[in-house]
Amino acid sequence: MKPLEHQTDAELLDSLRRARDELSDAPAQAIERAIALWPAPVPVSVEALADAAAAALRLVQAVLSFDSRAGGPLALGLRGAAPDTLHQLVFTAEGRDIDLRIEAGPAGYEIAGQLLGPDEPGNVLLAPEAGGEPLRVAIDEFGEFRFTPVDAGRYRLTLQTGGLAIELPVVEAGPRR
Repeated sequence: MKPLEHQTDAELLDSLRRARDELSDAPAQAIERAIALWPAPVPVSVEALADAAAAALRLVQAVLSFDSRAGGPLALGLRGAAPDTLHQLVFTAEGRDIDLRIEAGPAGYEIAGQLLGPDEPGNVLLAPEAGGEPLRVAIDEFGEFRFTPVDAGRYRLTLQTGGLAIELPVVEAGPRR
């Protein structure tokens, strides 16, 4: 018999078929004992896996570095926006900037943003401060994310990317108070 590395595909296939035919089946009792050695699989939901992955992330607090409502003229490109319809915030964390925009729309508010820094895939969670089910969206190839429509209220945003969970301070969708 030729060594395996010198056999053609047809010869190798023929050798495997002959070897399979020469093997006898194991007794049923031996098969059952072998199967019993392994624990039964535990069903796991996609949500549970996502929660476990999020728990493994290192939590980092973002710091506010710009707020368009903090006074002074609006940034270039925002001058045409009506007052209180657009709120821009910029946060910094771990060598990344998060440009966040909260804008009033016909059906509620839109919370959109862009992660500026290392290009890594990830998700953004938007959770109402008062409680409730958080929304999750993927960060696209340009680092952008969008939640729309969103009701007026206070929200916590967490960006999960590159082994980090970047938590932003609470933001408010709604008119200036």
